[in-house]
Amino acid sequence: MTSTELTGAALLTRREREVMEFLAEGHSNAEIASALWIAPTTVRKHLENIYAKLDVRTRTAAVARARPQRGTPDSEETE
Repeated sequence: MTSTELTGAALLTRREREVMEFLAEGHSNAEIASALWIAPTTVRKHLENIYAKLDVRTRTAAVARARPQRGTPDSEETE
């Protein structure tokens, strides 16, 4: 699988996915930093990388882009 075939969370590193989990729950940068034992500036850098990889500009857009779309093989939802 090439990088152009990867979408959403598959493009992110393990640590970036951890940051995204907290982001999806609505946590602030300071709360994420505290939970992951990293500096708030490190959270900001992870977010910059996430935004670039997902080609988004906001937290909400990043969460939406990283989540599997309904009806795709990556989706955990069942009908």
